Amino acid sequence: MIRPEMYLVCGQCGTLNAVTGPIDPSIAAARCSNCQHEVPLALHLRGPEQAEVDRDGLFNRGEVGYATLARKALRERIMVVCGSCQSKMKVGKRLAGKTVKCPSCSAEIRVPFLDEEDQFDISLLISAARQEGEDRDEVVEMDESDYEEIYEDVLIGRGVFKITRTRLILFVASYLIIMIVVLAGGILFKKAAEDNQDTPAPVASPAPVVNVLETPNTPAAAPARMDLKSAVWDTFASAGYRPAPPGRLYVKITVNLQAGSEPISLPNTGRAVTLRIRQTAYESLGEPLDAPAAPVPARRETLRLDPGQTMAATFLFELPPETMAGTLRVRGFDARPVALSRPAQSEINFAGTWIEQPPRNLKPLLRQPIMARLQRACDQRMMIRQHGNNLRIWMPDCRIHGRLTPADEAGMADVSLRHEGERLDCSARLTPDGQRLVLYLDTAPMHQITYRREPAPEPTAQADRK
Repeated sequence: MIRPEMYLVCGQCGTLNAVTGPIDPSIAAARCSNCQHEVPLALHLRGPEQAEVDRDGLFNRGEVGYATLARKALRERIMVVCGSCQSKMKVGKRLAGKTVKCPSCSAEIRVPFLDEEDQFDISLLISAARQEGEDRDEVVEMDESDYEEIYEDVLIGRGVFKITRTRLILFVASYLIIMIVVLAGGILFKKAAEDNQDTPAPVASPAPVVNVLETPNTPAAAPARMDLKSAVWDTFASAGYRPAPPGRLYVKITVNLQAGSEPISLPNTGRAVTLRIRQTAYESLGEPLDAPAAPVPARRETLRLDPGQTMAATFLFELPPETMAGTLRVRGFDARPVALSRPAQSEINFAGTWIEQPPRNLKPLLRQPIMARLQRACDQRMMIRQHGNNLRIWMPDCRIHGRLTPADEAGMADVSLRHEGERLDCSARLTPDGQRLVLYLDTAPMHQITYRREPAPEPTAQADRK
């Protein structure tokens, strides 16, 4: 067996060639047994002078070895463009023909092949959007070494920065979010400042300053004045319409306002007009309306008084029925104490015949079955009769029956209505004079029906003779 003298690696195809027998130092290269490429012999087999010459020639011909050529091939990149976010990037040549994910938007991209002239081969291009039913290639996850993003020049202000499309979108979104937060903070700050102006902190009056140039005939500035006229409890906000919510009553406070030497302008609702009871401040709902079917419980308007002008104003408040006293505060005027004496409550007697009092305080198209039957029956009658210790309810117009539990301390009674297996739990109350009854189908607004008591029949002449 002949032992090789030397092994040569072909820089073209990477074949390991064995050289046997004596080697002639005058031979500069040997041919590869696989691809016939000339492989340079080892430089140390020749003299130093010839070695330097051959070394220069080898490098001039690009004979740098198989490993160097492999590294060069791996460094080659293919430029692709994402069809979703239009990001440009260069991917490694080893990913040609494979499907990868875009690092910006995670969309799938098909990497094309390159021909020998480094041009796109049209026959090998495959669209990323596949037809339904075709097999999908496995998506290759790329790391940072597999791609290189192509940056675009974007003009911002007076400078030019290198920024990707995705980073530009994130920058714009962050800027918009910051602007929204700043605007919201400004609105909240302005609202807080207006609230502080509505309730100014008490300021100690300064010591009077004597003006030596002031003439004795100059009149002093007249202060604004407010006088309380009446405070009346009511179950309804306006003319028998819009009853107060369960557990609450309306109070209508009437005052005389007189402006001083300065004009006065203030709204009749909100923080400008409050009734403070202990530690709670109840805001005015506005001026009560006289209309029998008003869409709102009170009128909201701005009160304007010229210097010295007098005006009568009425404010509507919604309060707990146990309230007995409070303090009325109107912006621009001194506070006034208010005594709230409850009207005498007649005997609580729900028994009797009740007739519906128009207009109705019901929203249209109620969905609950019993509410819907009550809504369809117009001008209905409700009869409440004593049955042992209980009160029974019968509504013949809509064929609804039920039971009424006696009223509690707040004047509210629990009501249970039934019809063919359907049930509705609600409540009812009497007005202080005992002549009207409010049936609360729900605690929400526009779910109440008002009834008036049917007068007792007059005695006949035969009954008088008896």
